[in-house]
Amino acid sequence: MTSQTSSLNHSPAVLRLEENQVGRDFVVGDIHGMFSTLDQLLRDINFAPDSDRLISVGDLIDRGNESTRALEFIAKPWFYSIMGNHESMLLKSFEDSLTYKNWTEQNGGEWWPAVDKSTKQQMREAFSVLPYAIEIATAKGKIGVVHAGVTTRTHWDTFVEKLETDEHVRDYALWTRSHYDRFNAVGNAETIAGVKYVIVGHTPTQEPIQAGNIRYIDTGAVYNLKRLGNLTALQIHPTLEYFSCAAHSRKKKRWLFG
Repeated sequence: MTSQTSSLNHSPAVLRLEENQVGRDFVVGDIHGMFSTLDQLLRDINFAPDSDRLISVGDLIDRGNESTRALEFIAKPWFYSIMGNHESMLLKSFEDSLTYKNWTEQNGGEWWPAVDKSTKQQMREAFSVLPYAIEIATAKGKIGVVHAGVTTRTHWDTFVEKLETDEHVRDYALWTRSHYDRFNAVGNAETIAGVKYVIVGHTPTQEPIQAGNIRYIDTGAVYNLKRLGNLTALQIHPTLEYFSCAAHSRKKKRWLFG
């Protein structure tokens, strides 16, 4: 596969990928330091680094045992990630002592104090340039990826434009669960205009959920619980299909896209 940097048009907040002409595209849910599970999932789907691409919904780090491996994957030419709220907490912890305390004591950052200074700086630099959203051209149309969600009653193009300058919209993209909460409460959800699908993580669910044209794919890989504990990838190009690998056993699942 040719260098993907030649097919990119990106800004600080939004990364745009042209259609993959030679392979498949997958979006993977919250990894949270479970990179050995990601290794297995890639084997299960016969991932081809020379032609396929993998896009992460963010939250590469925290809670799992392999957070520093995020650097390994970010360096791969076929791997793309957006900012998750956990990468954001890491970055803010350099400037704000309260964020540091809350993150390292209560929000999954317990591993951070033991990391050497050089690796800390490398992770800071790598995460500081992560976009808040990725757009991918696919055979089915434009697909958007954002960590948590999209502002309500907003066209996708307006949303990503605001991500460039509006800190409140960025925080919303990293932290919101309002769209999911409404869907969970009343059983319906709005459709985000201007995009075929929006793929998000952040909210752990037992299986992938479809709410309007938003697809929730964080199936809680880091949690060794009866109803969670899977790492899910959604193939978005050229066909649409879910794949999942259990993080705490060798079972694997496959869901058809509906």
